[in-house]
Amino acid sequence: MEEFTEIFKQLSFLLSDVDTSKYTIAYRGVPDVTWEDVPSLFRNNNLHKEKMSIEEIIRQYPDEFSHAHTIDVLTQLQHFGCPTRMLDVTSNILVALFFACGGWDMVCNKESYKSKSNKDGELRVYMVKNEDVKSIDSETVTLLSNIARLKDEDKFGLLPWLCEKDLGVWQSDEDQIKQNAEDVNSVVLVKTKLNNPRIRAQYGSFFLFGGLSGLEYYHSMNEMELRGKIVKKHVIPFPSRINRKTIYIPSHWKEHILELLDKYMGIRFSTICPEKQDFIKTIM
Repeated sequence: MEEFTEIFKQLSFLLSDVDTSKYTIAYRGVPDVTWEDVPSLFRNNNLHKEKMSIEEIIRQYPDEFSHAHTIDVLTQLQHFGCPTRMLDVTSNILVALFFACGGWDMVCNKESYKSKSNKDGELRVYMVKNEDVKSIDSETVTLLSNIARLKDEDKFGLLPWLCEKDLGVWQSDEDQIKQNAEDVNSVVLVKTKLNNPRIRAQYGSFFLFGGLSGLEYYHSMNEMELRGKIVKKHVIPFPSRINRKTIYIPSHWKEHILELLDKYMGIRFSTICPEKQDFIKTIM
């Protein structure tokens, strides 16, 4: 149990001067310390797929999604592994430890687990000011999520606007977004609806990224070039107002931590991923 003693000792030190009446604490576990905190939408040139993904899930499942809010559609897309502008976090440090030690990959992606089992992991601790924590039906969340519905040419119009506040690039149907300039490129922590078993089991919430957060762009490219080659390099996407600290998880701790989580704390794949499609993975 010395691994847990050390982890909680470090956590206690990191949070010792945090006023929890003013800050919300969230956790994220990554099995590879080199992974950046960047939503899947902003990796591998996925941004141009965003609007299409939303339209396609609504077309395929109209009874469920035709009248759903955009944030609810994005939550379902995230749930099933589609690239979104969300980054999953949890309020339960034990769930984050499970992911930091590769517990999910052990069942769902065995090849990935083998390649990461000898890599050091990381437990990431976020201290978020309460004013940056939003309910899922807040105006800010509605604004940021609906950026996903913009056409590519309008979405890429965000680039000069965010950099130069050149409002001339906007069409009239983006007036609401123009009026909320400060929010467009923000990152907020969203308290989700606990409306599916996995979110409940994982004590889940997520960071929602607006605009083109966390990326640098080629300013000299024209619109057509931007559509195909938008990413210059990744940068740390979180604004300085969201404080992130890390706890190092050595690779040789991982297997033992997973054993302890399972044996003494009931944290295993079947308890944090309790849905039928998840159970099938455990018997394959």
